[in-house]
Amino acid sequence: MREIDIIRKKFPEARVLLCHFHVIKWLHETIRKSKKYGVYEEDVLSQMKHTITNMTYARTPDAYTSHRDEFKSLAHRGDRTELWDYFVKNWDECCEMWVMAYRVGLPHFGNHTNNRVQSLFGKLKRYLKGHLTMRASLKVLLAYQRRKEEEYTAKVEMPGTLRDVSYCEQMNIALGMTTRLVAAAIKTQYDVATDDSIADNYAFKDNGTTVTVQCDERKYTLDKEGWTCNCEFAQTMKLPCRHAMAYRKTCGNPRIIPFSSISPRYVQVSPMY
Repeated sequence: MREIDIIRKKFPEARVLLCHFHVIKWLHETIRKSKKYGVYEEDVLSQMKHTITNMTYARTPDAYTSHRDEFKSLAHRGDRTELWDYFVKNWDECCEMWVMAYRVGLPHFGNHTNNRVQSLFGKLKRYLKGHLTMRASLKVLLAYQRRKEEEYTAKVEMPGTLRDVSYCEQMNIALGMTTRLVAAAIKTQYDVATDDSIADNYAFKDNGTTVTVQCDERKYTLDKEGWTCNCEFAQTMKLPCRHAMAYRKTCGNPRIIPFSSISPRYVQVSPMY
């Protein structure tokens, strides 16, 4: 946890998430190999492994609680408490960092592991050597970044307009302006904003230049000039969020996606309106 404490100290506004692969691997090895929590029978260990996986991928807090209670029952076999006490202190108290239910709404592009970072490190190691000075290492990193930027620019600026038959016209405009990954992120917000069963739960208060958006106990502030929101998705991705789209929909705006709030770093072609 020392590394996490350092990250939180240096980046106080960052949301820290744990890699699902390493969470499951660590807990599986802990229950099987650590002697200080006692030795469990093979059938109990097998059930624990399934429960750990179920806790990690639980998509609602209630589902997580149910699987956690099952793990508690297994950990208490033989009147033992050491494993459960360890789990509560080190894992249950920070479940928002690793349980799917508390991160499912974040922009993760369908990846909940750090394999992309590890892949990047593997590629960089081919160029970075232990004998290089700091200056030489920085030159290698900058050259690699410049090469990747050129590859990306060549890819996204090729002639032609992307379209997806499953998208509505507005989503195809967003796709034509950006890339498939960016459009897919916008679509997650568009689907929520256009789903009446979900969007009807939003309450809006017009404050003039801003709008207060409330859903359950959560409140967000939407700036009407740039259609930017202080929600986690908008602040992290710099893309139109569901709150802006839902508000524009209630106002009768025919274009519920505020294309102007798409960060310039994503834009290949500007919309004609």
